[in-house]
Amino acid sequence: MKFFSPEVAASKLPIKFDFSPKYRYTYYDWGLSVFSDFDVDNDEMNKWLDEAVFPSSKETGHSEAEPPEMYIVSFIKYFHISKEEFERVCAERRAFMEQMPSYDVNGEDYELPNPDIIYTFDNDIINEYYLRETCTYVD
Repeated sequence: MKFFSPEVAASKLPIKFDFSPKYRYTYYDWGLSVFSDFDVDNDEMNKWLDEAVFPSSKETGHSEAEPPEMYIVSFIKYFHISKEEFERVCAERRAFMEQMPSYDVNGEDYELPNPDIIYTFDNDIINEYYLRETCTYVD
């Protein structure tokens, strides 16, 4: 997989951070990620975004601290998404991306979350798996 340097990753993320992102892109991505592929109520989605994603960035437009948990994990818990549904959506997203020449499925910005890691619901395991410092960067 091709990974961004922390500086490049920070410039591509949907939320601007006042720190260098500690984890890979998919740890923070919420806008065009798999979230949009689930059938969830728009008002509930906005409520979740306000609670889980935006609380520290409402005033400044920047996040000042790492999130307490990977956004996808928070999303799954909040909306009670089964592993089977999550795996189905990830498979559909991968098939779609593989058909699009502009999507590099081996690039960090198109990395799909790993259901086996996510569904441990163990933040230590999840954080270690997505830790940026273990990556070799190709910008």
